[in-house]
Amino acid sequence: MIEQFHTTGSTEPSRGWDRGGEPVGWAGAHPHPHARRLHRHLLERFAECPFQGWAVQTGRAAHDSPKAASGLQVHRAIARAIRAHLEDGADPARCMARLLASARPDVQADAAAGLRRSIHAIGRFLQSLPADAVIAHRGGIGARSGLLARDLRAPAPLRIVSAVDLLHAGPDPREVHEIDFRSGQSLLTASDVRASLKFRLHAWCLFGAWPNLTAHHVRIWHTRTNALTPPVTFAPHDAALAGAAVATTVRARRDIFAALGHTPDDQALARVHAERARDFWWPDPGKCAACPACVGCPAAHGPARDLAADPEGFLRDTAALQAALGQRIELLRQTVRRTGGDLVFDGIAFGVCRPRPAVNPVAGFYEPVVAEGE
Repeated sequence: MIEQFHTTGSTEPSRGWDRGGEPVGWAGAHPHPHARRLHRHLLERFAECPFQGWAVQTGRAAHDSPKAASGLQVHRAIARAIRAHLEDGADPARCMARLLASARPDVQADAAAGLRRSIHAIGRFLQSLPADAVIAHRGGIGARSGLLARDLRAPAPLRIVSAVDLLHAGPDPREVHEIDFRSGQSLLTASDVRASLKFRLHAWCLFGAWPNLTAHHVRIWHTRTNALTPPVTFAPHDAALAGAAVATTVRARRDIFAALGHTPDDQALARVHAERARDFWWPDPGKCAACPACVGCPAAHGPARDLAADPEGFLRDTAALQAALGQRIELLRQTVRRTGGDLVFDGIAFGVCRPRPAVNPVAGFYEPVVAEGE
């Protein structure tokens, strides 16, 4: 059962939080006019591991995937349904269903599965919100733009930007409520939300924009299972810590670009890894397994460290190596599925057509059988 929020008709979400005509999330009335933009998606990668962020930003690692594309289709459907409901009074559930029907055909089935169980609950929730309680949403226009942003002014002006799925008011005009829609398989806990750079960054932007704000409540709506998490509340002191984390991440980004530039050769990459591995490479089994740059990571392919002299470095590099191996095997399996045939060479093969057939075989290595006379 999805818990419903309750708002009062007298609530005025912007009262007491004068945005001075600026888009939601600008910190102060005078944002820097020449600040360059850095999106939160990229900032998160630098926070996970500076090399990962560098590899994605320079195009060394591709970061698109069918899961990401499916999630994007779900978010677009919800965002456009919110806008249509607010502007034209359209039925949100019907609008989402229509938009999913026109989703990308290669991810349409997964996108539909990611929203099917919650589509009517989300529709009812949106219809229960007074129109003036919706402060901002992804895809919103003008004052309801879901864009959040805040400027860092040192060492050079940089605007950190992110998008909020839905931000609405509650009974207390000094508090805001954020709902983040997630269509993936994994379920976030309250601890995950509190540790997430995304929501800490949102708090940093919101508290910077609205000095009278006292609380920023975040809930995750898992659309695939129609489950809504309990609220996690961020206070002003949480925003201050988040700002420090953002500044530290931005410095790491600056430093790795100063060390590597945009197009280093393999020797330069190996040299920087040997000299500054702890500064720019932060291997961890969980992070490396999900890292799009893992296959080409120097931590996975560099010379083995001395286990006795540097046990932590040896362990972390091994974690990166294990993750890179897993991703390489998955690439081989994708090739077998796409081509419909095994990869067979002299003395080595990979696929499902093994000498001893198995029920529902998983593609793997095997020794090909050589026909007589060959």
